Amino acid sequence: MSYTLLIPHAKSQKTFLAGSAALLTSVCALLYGMTLAAPLIYDDVTNVGGNPMWSLPGVRVTFALLSRDYFALTSERTYQPLVTLFHFLTHESQLGYRLAGLIVHALNGWLVLRLGLRLGQDRSAALLAALLFCAYPASTEAVNISSFKGHLLGFAFGLLALEAWLVYLEEGAPRALAAAAALYGAALISKETALAAGLLSALAWLCLGPQRERRTGLFVLAGVSAAFLAWRFLWLRPPPDFPEVFRYSPAASLAWYLRMLVWPWPLCLERTSGQGAWVWAALAGYAAAAWTLRRRPRELWLLLWIGAAAVPFLHFIAFANFSPVADRYLYLPAAGFCLLLAQIARRSALPVLCGVFVAWSGVTATRNGLYRSERGLFAQTSACAPFNPRAQFLFGLACLRDGDPAAGEAAFRSALRLRESAGTHTLLGESLYQQGKFSDAIGHYRQARDLDPEWAAHYPGAAGRLQSR
Repeated sequence: MSYTLLIPHAKSQKTFLAGSAALLTSVCALLYGMTLAAPLIYDDVTNVGGNPMWSLPGVRVTFALLSRDYFALTSERTYQPLVTLFHFLTHESQLGYRLAGLIVHALNGWLVLRLGLRLGQDRSAALLAALLFCAYPASTEAVNISSFKGHLLGFAFGLLALEAWLVYLEEGAPRALAAAAALYGAALISKETALAAGLLSALAWLCLGPQRERRTGLFVLAGVSAAFLAWRFLWLRPPPDFPEVFRYSPAASLAWYLRMLVWPWPLCLERTSGQGAWVWAALAGYAAAAWTLRRRPRELWLLLWIGAAAVPFLHFIAFANFSPVADRYLYLPAAGFCLLLAQIARRSALPVLCGVFVAWSGVTATRNGLYRSERGLFAQTSACAPFNPRAQFLFGLACLRDGDPAAGEAAFRSALRLRESAGTHTLLGESLYQQGKFSDAIGHYRQARDLDPEWAAHYPGAAGRLQSR
C-alpha cells in the first residue's frame, strides 16, 4: 500500500510554513536567548576558545580538513570537518557561533514541522511536534555547547535528506534520490553519527514505501554509507588511542534514552551508569509499543526512529568517556518522539500536548539559566553525577576560576577518590598552594609528575614551583 507523503503547495500552505518559521524562531529565542552571553564552558574552552589550530592560515586548515591526518591536525576525536571549518571561521565571535546554534535549532524545528506535514499530520499536530522539539529540555546541551554543533548540522542535513527520500519513495524521481544522497553525504561530514539518517531511510523504505520497490535508492544510499565508512575507517588515520576505554551495556543505555525521552529530568553534563529492573521494563515497554503499532506504518516508523537514532551511542564499540550516556545524544531521537506524539494524538488530545510544551519550556528555560553561571552549572553536575570523576573535577575547576580554592580542594579530593590522574593531582596542588598549604601542594605535584612523564610540559607553572623546592 502506498501512502501520500507530499506537502500541498497551495499559497496558504506557504504562508503557514513562513508563519511557523517565525513562531519557532521566536520560541527558540525566548528559551535560549539568555545563553548567548553565558561564559565559555566545558569542551568549548579547549575545542573552540583555545584551539591552537585557529592560528594557522586558511590554506593549512583546508589541507587539514582533507588530509588523512585530520584527527592529528585538528585534535578532533570524531570526524566532523564541517564543524571544524565552521569554528575556524567563527571562533573569534562567541556570540556568533552561539547565535548560529540557536538559529540552526529553530531551523531543525521547522524541518520537523515539514516532515510532520509530509507524513499527513494536520497543521496543528505538525506545529505542535515542532514546538515540542524546540522546547525539548535535553537538547540544551547540544544547542548551548558549540563543540557539539555536529549534532545540529548533522540533524539539519539528515532531515533534509529524509524529506527528499520520502519524495523519492512516493514518486521514484531520480532528482529526489540524487538530492537525498547529496544531503545524506553532507550530514555525514557534519557528524559521523549521522549514519543513523541512512538507517532511518532504510526503515522508511520498509514501513512507508511500496514494498519491494525503489531498491535502486537503497543501493545508492548504501553506496554513500560504504564510501563514507571506507574513507573514515580505512583511509583516515585514526585518532590517538585513549589510555583507557569503558564498556557499558547497550541495553541499559537504550533503556536510559527511552526513559529520558518520556521524563527528561534531571539534566546533567556528566552521568553515571545505573542498572535495575527499570531497564528491562523500559525495553519491554518499547517492544510492546512496536507490536501495538505493527499495522500502523507511519507510527511504527516514528517509534523505530527512536531506537535507530540511538544506535551510534549504544556502546557496541568500547567508549572513551566516563559518562555512559549524554543528553546531547537525544537530539535526533527527540524528533522522532515528538513526531510520534503528534501522530498518535487525536485532535481532542492536542491540548495535552500543549501542556507538555509549556512544561518542557519551563524546564528548558530553567536549565538555560544555569548556563549563565559556570560554578552553578558544575555544582549541579557534581551533585547529579556523584560517582563520575570528571563531574567532580569540573566543579573543582569552576571553583578555582571563581576564586574559591577551598571548595576546589574538596571537589578535587572527591575526584581523586574516584580516579587518580596527573591533572587532578596538579589542580588539587594548585588549590592547596592558593591557600598557603605549600607542603601539601608540593606533595601532589610530585604525585602528578610520577603519573605523567610529560607533566612538566603540560603544567609549567606547577613544575616551576616544584623545581624551586
